[in-house]
Amino acid sequence: MVQGMSFDGIASGMETDEIIQQLMEIERQSIEREEARLEEVESEKEIWQDINQNLTAFEDGLDELADPDTFQAREAISGNEDVLTAEVEPEADPVTYTDITVEELAQSTLESAQVQIEDPDETLSEMDFDGSMTIEAGDDELEVDDGMTLNEIIDEIEHDLEGATARNITGNLVIEGTQTGEENAVEVEGSLADELDINTERTAQDSEFYVDGVEINSSENTDVEIDEGVYVDLHGTTEGDYESFNLEVEHNTDRAVEVMSELVEDYNELQNQLNNVSGEEGELSGDGTVRRLQNNLRRAVMSPVEGLDGEIMSVSDIEDDSEAAIEIDADGVNFDGTMSFNENLFAEQLEENPEEIQELFTRDDEDVTGVAHRFQQDIQSFVENDGIIDNREDRLDSSMDRIQDSIDREERRMERREERLREQFTQMELAIHESQQQQQEIGQMSQQLGATSLSDMMM
Repeated sequence: MVQGMSFDGIASGMETDEIIQQLMEIERQSIEREEARLEEVESEKEIWQDINQNLTAFEDGLDELADPDTFQAREAISGNEDVLTAEVEPEADPVTYTDITVEELAQSTLESAQVQIEDPDETLSEMDFDGSMTIEAGDDELEVDDGMTLNEIIDEIEHDLEGATARNITGNLVIEGTQTGEENAVEVEGSLADELDINTERTAQDSEFYVDGVEINSSENTDVEIDEGVYVDLHGTTEGDYESFNLEVEHNTDRAVEVMSELVEDYNELQNQLNNVSGEEGELSGDGTVRRLQNNLRRAVMSPVEGLDGEIMSVSDIEDDSEAAIEIDADGVNFDGTMSFNENLFAEQLEENPEEIQELFTRDDEDVTGVAHRFQQDIQSFVENDGIIDNREDRLDSSMDRIQDSIDREERRMERREERLREQFTQMELAIHESQQQQQEIGQMSQQLGATSLSDMMM
């Protein structure tokens, strides 16, 4: 409400504030129309922002589909997991390793003193021990002597000797290698070692196992590479009742099926969103940009990949007996652009044609652009800076600015209009008030004149 003096019906008896409010509400209809337009444009921008966000998330999910490792995944199946398990990398060839036996596991050195030290904080010389000893661990060595306490010797080994650790077990010095294998053996020599009666409880050794009749030795029990991309972990030996066993390296389709299944789900969610906003009752009904995006997505999936050498040139070729593993609008009724995915059929075809299917999705060079990379290129044209959606949002921002400027101008005009109306009604009330006062004065004068005339007549 405009601030200032107001005479609300003080003379006329009319509800002038209410009259002004009703007049302003009529004039405000133009602003309300503009505000409704602004809400529509803001809503449209939010829709495009959601589409942009979903497209970006969908594009991120394409990275795994574009990765050859997704289609080259391998798995290792051990005939005796208590003894040996394996991890394989994508470059490993599918093969069966036979007649595996494990004779020995790699182990570290364990040395322990048989003589007990009663006070670990008293020097050895004070307890009548004499001499020194050298502790070697791999290429490193440490010398200690009788002028040290048991705790000082342990501290020296812990902090200054790589490849070994030490502890006090009920007053007995125990030294252990931190790494397995012959090359990491720990040796303790010297007169002080003799006086403490240090014995070797466990000798460092390499593992010994056989694969396909070939002996393999390793200083470790884990991550032992037996072939390109094939790494085994040893857990036990095949002594006693254990028999030899096999290790099978197979093509694992699970990862590719999982990635493809997730892609189909994300694709369908995106298409459903586009269908909802572009339908007859959608906010973007009949929008050409939405139709273009939907068509681009369909073509990215279904169009043949030019330049491939094999029989699988498109996702429609991943089929068996005319049944395709991947289809769009398969029911032929709704034509909503959603994708259907037969996981079992896809896995079967991937087993039979791993290289061709991998090429179909992941190929990316000067001559050939696979499905995954084609997807990414099409989406990039929409979501990148200065892309289609970015330009669309810029135009919407400009439209919102123009509408807001128009609203602001109308608001200022309305303020001036209300101020003028209040001034006019105030002047009207003042004029009526003055007129009423004049009438009262005339009436009073008339009464006075009438009373004077009557008095004169009675005299």
